Amino acid sequence: MAAATRQAFVASDLAAGRVAVQRLPLPAGAMAMDLATTASGPVVLSSEPSGPGQWLQTIVQFHQSPAGWQPRPLLQFRTAAPAQSLAGQSGHWFLGLGPAPGEPGETPPSRSSCTPAQNLSGTVVEVWR
Repeated sequence: MAAATRQAFVASDLAAGRVAVQRLPLPAGAMAMDLATTASGPVVLSSEPSGPGQWLQTIVQFHQSPAGWQPRPLLQFRTAAPAQSLAGQSGHWFLGLGPAPGEPGETPPSRSSCTPAQNLSGTVVEVWR
């Protein structure tokens, strides 16, 4: 199966005939999962497989410079399931964990037959930076 690709984009103009959209640079292998807007610029949550049953979660703040959008990693950690959603601001974030992209979200009927990722699906994690 080919690796999943999920990218993040921002629009600076959406007027008819003048649509201007730019891609936010993410590391190779990272999948954009959610984007939040802040006064300091967009914040992207990315997840990337980092081994069997392991995902690397990264929260990145972007700021615009003459060279384009520049990333500044805010937080990075590993979990058994990818983070799917992001909410918060100023270093206080909530992340929702869920199934891997392209995998069904249902859990088996018996909790004893769940994988670690399925046990975490639906969990909300609060993180402070």
